[in-house]
Amino acid sequence: MTFIPQATPYYSLVIEWDNPLFGNEGVQQERMLAAVAEQMRDEPRPGELIFLYDSLKVDGQALDDLIRRWIAQPSVRLIPTAGKRYYSQKNEGTRHSRGELVFFLDSDVVPEPGWLTRIVGAFDDSEVDVVAGMTYVEPVDPYARCMGMIWIFPARSPDGPRYRDRRFWANNVAFRREVALRFPFPERSDHYRGKLAPMTHAMAKAGVRVWRDPQARTMHPPPERKDFVERAIQHGRDRFITHHRERKRLPRAAACLAALRSIAASGANAQRRITQEWQASGLQKSEVALARRLGFAYHACMAWGALRGAAATASPRPAPTPRPLPAPATPVTDDR
Repeated sequence: MTFIPQATPYYSLVIEWDNPLFGNEGVQQERMLAAVAEQMRDEPRPGELIFLYDSLKVDGQALDDLIRRWIAQPSVRLIPTAGKRYYSQKNEGTRHSRGELVFFLDSDVVPEPGWLTRIVGAFDDSEVDVVAGMTYVEPVDPYARCMGMIWIFPARSPDGPRYRDRRFWANNVAFRREVALRFPFPERSDHYRGKLAPMTHAMAKAGVRVWRDPQARTMHPPPERKDFVERAIQHGRDRFITHHRERKRLPRAAACLAALRSIAASGANAQRRITQEWQASGLQKSEVALARRLGFAYHACMAWGALRGAAATASPRPAPTPRPLPAPATPVTDDR
């Protein structure tokens, strides 16, 4: 795709192409592209699109052809990033951005109508440094509706005004460019998910003002059924690592206990949400029992993941000290 520079864009929309490597590809990406194309046409302020992909694993020409089918705007760039993954691709997109604002959208989420306008408009307020949108599990079937009650991404939020917050999801967030450059996404390999904790703590300490807009919504698919157990185990392992190496830097045993308590609290909150919010979230009465079972299973797997994480960081036993070899015997000589 030939990049034709336009007038300096007001915003840069950065989209990673790492998620499709894990099976979340096909129709979901086409829905995302169609939604982005339509919303950029409707937004009067100029913007640019930046796609990042691992050139060692993704066919750049095939990706170019896919994007061309849905987006005809000339201010589109495809940037190969050999060997770079999710957060690294986002940081690369920030470095290539030209807009005053940098938006981050994932390749496996679909923005609701009006998403872009709400995000752009929020920055008319000089008090806003970061705008976090709401990502929810798209309720396409009973499994998805149940996961919306117990998983990382909740059920669809009700309308409401913006409010101050400290946390955000990397798949639906926007920064003033100078803030994005000052606080890049963590590029580390010891977490499967949940790498944003150090970043959000640093931002809060520096006084960065994060606002949550519950109406800037994106739809996320539920985890693949075949990946349910592994995703939960990794989630629990990350919870342990957060307590052990980052937030509190607790000793291994204390961190494991803190993680298990946190997981138990999360599980209890999930069960409470099912009891109190199942109707408002769109869950059918016949699906309540399934949601409870999935919630119990997910958090039990999380607890197992925390225990596995603690076991994996156990201090290795010191190697036994080798015994000194006996001194060689003094050779006997015959002086006769």
